[in-house]
Amino acid sequence: MGENKSFSGQPVLSQILDVIPSAIINAANRKHQSNRYYKRLPL
Repeated sequence: MGENKSFSGQPVLSQILDVIPSAIINAANRKHQSNRYYKRLPL
């Protein structure tokens, strides 16, 4: 009941992306051109 609910550590999405090899993310990025129109949130 006396748990500290404040945020600490990495966000959940960041933890999930840490598990996926960056080579897979980069290959998907090139294949789908996912950074093509984004100016503020690059992969």
